Amino acid sequence: MTISGYTIHLATAAAIASTVFYILALWKKRDYPAARYTYWGSTLFISLSMLFLLYHFFTRDFRLSYVAAYSSRDLSPLYTLSALWAGQEGSFLLWTWCALILGLFLIPRLKVMEPLVMLFYNLPIVALLVLLLK
Repeated sequence: MTISGYTIHLATAAAIASTVFYILALWKKRDYPAARYTYWGSTLFISLSMLFLLYHFFTRDFRLSYVAAYSSRDLSPLYTLSALWAGQEGSFLLWTWCALILGLFLIPRLKVMEPLVMLFYNLPIVALLVLLLK
């Protein structure tokens, strides 16, 4: 397993933990800062996974099957960047990353509704992350 694979596993664990903490926040009717911290952690881990995969694309590391399948030495830098989401796994990774980044802007604006909104916001993110696990 590559470093990118480990970060996806860590992001999945953090997203599941964040969902559980938001459930506890709703159930206990109090704030759980751990829910936000684990959400930020899953965002960090997915961002690291994207960076590692981009590094492998731009260094032409064809030992990774995803890089070998969707890249070549002839691609310009722009096409090499777009090869990141050329396959299904890369598309799921990109959509997960976009959703997590959007959630970072959403959290400070929610105030009282944060546990309820973020609980349901986390569910598709967790589903995408589970799909990324191999």
